[in-house]
Amino acid sequence: MFTNIEGWEYEFEELPYWEENRKTPYVQDILYENTVLDMAILHYSIIESRMCFYEGFIAIFKNKKKPELMLKIKNGTFTNMRILISSNGKFAFAQSFILNKNCYYIFVFDLINLNFSCFEINTDNNSFWVEEIRENEFVVVADELQLRYSNLLENLNGMKIMTDKLNWIPFGEINSFFMIKD
Repeated sequence: MFTNIEGWEYEFEELPYWEENRKTPYVQDILYENTVLDMAILHYSIIESRMCFYEGFIAIFKNKKKPELMLKIKNGTFTNMRILISSNGKFAFAQSFILNKNCYYIFVFDLINLNFSCFEINTDNNSFWVEEIRENEFVVVADELQLRYSNLLENLNGMKIMTDKLNWIPFGEINSFFMIKD
């Protein structure tokens, strides 16, 4: 069955965990549209998994008139950080807490070359987001109130992300990143 979310009509029910989370009260979906590249990032089935900690899944689509799924992440969830899409549409940033690795990561998606990069964040607090400075330069910004209570968050605040210096991995390998390593 096709469902319409902000003009993107797709069989969202085919996405991993879509139906399971429809049974949970207060499920939320947020669509981030990239009008520059005619793409969208759907942060879906967002639930409060523990007190004040929200997480959901991510899927990336292209072509609003006839949406095509570019990426579905079935082995990992993403937190409620604001997803940033760069002004040129090339990059998107999202935050993930990977339980089996017990740490936060910032994921950077290259929406043109269909690659991702990620790096571990040394903090116990998810009250931060990414802002754009220039085309290939971004900065991590921490919530001012939370900065008062977290030294680790203070160390993270102002960290630069240079996309031309990241190691890129093809989209097809993202699900293996979330798997438990022996």
